[in-house]
Amino acid sequence: MDCRQKLIRLLQHIGPENIWRPVFDERGQLLADGHEDMRDGAPEDLAGFDFQSKSVLDMGCNLGFYSFLAKRLGGGTVAGLDIDSRAIYGCSLLSELYGMDDIYFSCIDFCTFTSDRPFDVVLLINFIGKKSLVKGIQPVLDICRRYAAEAVIVSARCRYHIQRSLGVDLEYMRKKYGEKYVQGEWFNTTLFLQDYLGANLTQLSPNYDDTTLKRSFLLQFSPS
Repeated sequence: MDCRQKLIRLLQHIGPENIWRPVFDERGQLLADGHEDMRDGAPEDLAGFDFQSKSVLDMGCNLGFYSFLAKRLGGGTVAGLDIDSRAIYGCSLLSELYGMDDIYFSCIDFCTFTSDRPFDVVLLINFIGKKSLVKGIQPVLDICRRYAAEAVIVSARCRYHIQRSLGVDLEYMRKKYGEKYVQGEWFNTTLFLQDYLGANLTQLSPNYDDTTLKRSFLLQFSPS
């Protein structure tokens, strides 16, 4: 069984509900649809950032869509992390199929990830959402800040209605994140990200009319 056949069998085993972004073979033929809205982390939005020769850490890489995108956009060393061993195996098959080198994948809970060196850019796409906000995103952001030398690229809604979207009360979010970010009945996600990471925030995505869509943001650190 060749690499492509192994990948097709794996994708069938994983199931469409666990494939976030579309998977293509080396000829660009679609092997599996992704179930997430591609306006969240749209490739053309990320292409607005200069990845040339930059090292990249892709946290929660799933089947490596953004890891491979970073390489195609000129990235240097790329490391993808995901807790699903099946997805990581799929990434290894894809990297072989694409003939890409200097790209590595590890099965790990990225909250426990350690490295002896930083990366120029950390990607956190399609992680911040209702469940993660209620649980608390600070531990993941701490990892991002620890290993991002230059920038973090995230996708998130600009704000969430606390009771309707998150299903918690205002006081819960005040205790979890601070009074400043609870504005009326809303949680200001982008302001929290900017302050917590201590970075300058630039929106890479268009201003969609649908405010429930996530947008891609570049959080860039000032030179020390």
